[in-house]
Amino acid sequence: MKIRIALLVCAVLAVGGLVAAYVVKPGSTDTVSASAEPAKDLEWEALIPADWNPDQLLAKLSDTPADAIQDSSEQAEKLMAEIRQIWNNAPVVEALNGQRVRLPGYVVPLEYSATDVSEFLLVPYFGACIHVPPPPSNQVVYVKTHEPFKIDETFAAVWVTGTLTTTRVDNDLGDAGYTLDAQQIAPYDETADGADAPDDTTDEMTNAANAPGTPDMNDTSE
Repeated sequence: MKIRIALLVCAVLAVGGLVAAYVVKPGSTDTVSASAEPAKDLEWEALIPADWNPDQLLAKLSDTPADAIQDSSEQAEKLMAEIRQIWNNAPVVEALNGQRVRLPGYVVPLEYSATDVSEFLLVPYFGACIHVPPPPSNQVVYVKTHEPFKIDETFAAVWVTGTLTTTRVDNDLGDAGYTLDAQQIAPYDETADGADAPDDTTDEMTNAANAPGTPDMNDTSE
């Protein structure tokens, strides 16, 4: 399969929970008071409207199999532009607006100094917006912190707790369909509180993209 088309296929799989990265060590940056409203754990699928089916939309774009399309061809450029339009216009779940939530994901820094990050994109799989095409906008969350927090790795895996809104933020690295006002940021630990290890019995594409023992960001049973 041609490289850029294959990357877009990986992006399609990401909507269903494709993730690949490392586990960060336990810890917490907590600015939440004891009286704060309990946060609702969210899976990334919850950010996608039930009636939005990207597979059906993509199937209408071309009758030619992806592996038959040359990267540099006019057909490939047209297909990629159409896919980006679908991704950028991905609808959000309006019912989530204003809810206090906890969501796991990977940090794509936007505003940072050394290891201090104050603004970032939260994405469901490692390398999104950097090494592979960005996910649909309803799978990208713009996070604004009240004060900078420190990360040990550039693309750290974290839990973010705060108020979620359907405020859209466009960025060169990826358009975000949601904004999360972060009140707590904690390193993601897949083994904490009895959380299950990722399921290795996934399809061939997912296994090829995932490193062994990587956390599943759609498992919120930490």
